[in-house]
Amino acid sequence: YGNLPTLLVMSVVASLGAAVVLSGAGYTWIWFWFSGLIFLNLVRFALSRGVSAEKIEQAEIAAVARYRRTYAIGLYASAALWVAPLSLVGPESVVSIYTLAIIFSALAAGGSGIMAALLREGRTYILIMLGPASVIMFRDLGDGTVLMALGLVFLAVMLVVHDRNHKVTRRALELAIENRRLVEELQSVNVGLEDTVAKRTRQLAN
Repeated sequence: YGNLPTLLVMSVVASLGAAVVLSGAGYTWIWFWFSGLIFLNLVRFALSRGVSAEKIEQAEIAAVARYRRTYAIGLYASAALWVAPLSLVGPESVVSIYTLAIIFSALAAGGSGIMAALLREGRTYILIMLGPASVIMFRDLGDGTVLMALGLVFLAVMLVVHDRNHKVTRRALELAIENRRLVEELQSVNVGLEDTVAKRTRQLAN
């Protein structure tokens, strides 16, 4: 949830760029799609209000599962909304198709880092963004087979990158938890030593 605002801003900027390019190619319906994506992002942002790392740490397991499920539903809906207009863009709009390919690649690459903490959700998001897009966008182009293959290879690479980012993030969290436990133990030992010294000092004084 801490990274959600960054993800939403990235989505809005990318969708605005896609809308400008596609509307310039004659696809005026893209502004309705853009409005729908903005609405979804506003709903996701509203649902995330008040959800913080501290609140999640203190929440019960059922509540944490609910937070995660809400985040995942919004994430999958956003990815599906991105894929929706692809079948409506004709093969003659080569510039629009390549623009969308760049945007999809950037969103998937950004998601592999931003969603490193969520293994299942991150993988699903990348699969939804790059899987259908690699096939739908390039199936009718002259060199579509090669581009499809490259898109699927990029998908595989992004899944591997996300998996590695997840492992690094998980390890960092484990080290942070372990360090906090050690600090608490040291503080406890230090308090015990201070009590012992104070007691011994009083005994010597008497």
